[in-house]
Amino acid sequence: MLSLFNIDYLNVNKMIREFTSKAGLQGEISFVCIYRSANFEHERQVFKVSVGDKLFAMKVDRFGAKSGRLTSEFAVLQGLHQHFQKYDKQAIPAPVYLSESGEFFVVEFIDNRTATVAIKTAKNIKAAGQIYRRVGAWLHAFHQYGNITEARIYPNWMFEALDVSIQNGPHAPPEQYRPMITQLREEADQLKERRDTKVLCHGDFHASNVIMGQGVTYGFDFTEVTEKLALYDIVDFLKVDIFRTGVLSDVDRSGVTRQSKAMFFKLYRHPIDLDLLDFCLRGRLLKDWIFITSERHFKSDFQKNKFLRLEERLNIAFAQH
Repeated sequence: MLSLFNIDYLNVNKMIREFTSKAGLQGEISFVCIYRSANFEHERQVFKVSVGDKLFAMKVDRFGAKSGRLTSEFAVLQGLHQHFQKYDKQAIPAPVYLSESGEFFVVEFIDNRTATVAIKTAKNIKAAGQIYRRVGAWLHAFHQYGNITEARIYPNWMFEALDVSIQNGPHAPPEQYRPMITQLREEADQLKERRDTKVLCHGDFHASNVIMGQGVTYGFDFTEVTEKLALYDIVDFLKVDIFRTGVLSDVDRSGVTRQSKAMFFKLYRHPIDLDLLDFCLRGRLLKDWIFITSERHFKSDFQKNKFLRLEERLNIAFAQH
């Protein structure tokens, strides 16, 4: 097997040949790996594929034939593509081809910045705010797909996840994070009977799964789609706010800035319990902070910066409760 950096180039080339043959495409072929799963780097990868002057993204799962994972996602893509036809400024990459084996599929390639990059490089508060507004509009449209109901919040999963991270040896000192967990538990007892909007959620709606196209916002990567409280998608996205600097005076009890939330909710209109949202945001930021072990902190400048950004946000958030 010819392999470099965990990529089986012979098999990838075979997949592309299958796709171009079935799609009736001709032209010079080239490809490059643009993503490898952190936990499944040998099995799950995404490639940018060039066929003549056309660009595609090909998602690969070596065990897709057995799991049906990509087949299920492609069906979601097809339904969502129809759903988004009614919107002018929100979209998803168009689904193009699903292999018979279920080991890969091909979609339209969208060549632009992710929301993560756009927010981190925004020149001013106004520019950053427009990104939150656009993403809020996209998520509102996405949450229109499927049933919209109500459900109770079950916060115990959050504390179970925190317990697991603590066992792994967090870099954060116990004297800092233990009072935060205690405070979070007390609030969970007060909120556990609350109900909120339940929808078909993206399930992994971090800012790097959103592309800011020219006037059109695209969401992608739908392998984790599931029904749950809508606020969890919002939490997944808004946590990117920690990387904005010079805005600490605007951070509220959620750990993110008032301006970012206000701009997001300009065009996101599904009813959301803001007490639950703030609680879940604090919990998510605390979980991400405790997840950073001393080993991760030592080895990575990115983790060092993330640790500091989370720490300063958490200190402000828990002081306001």
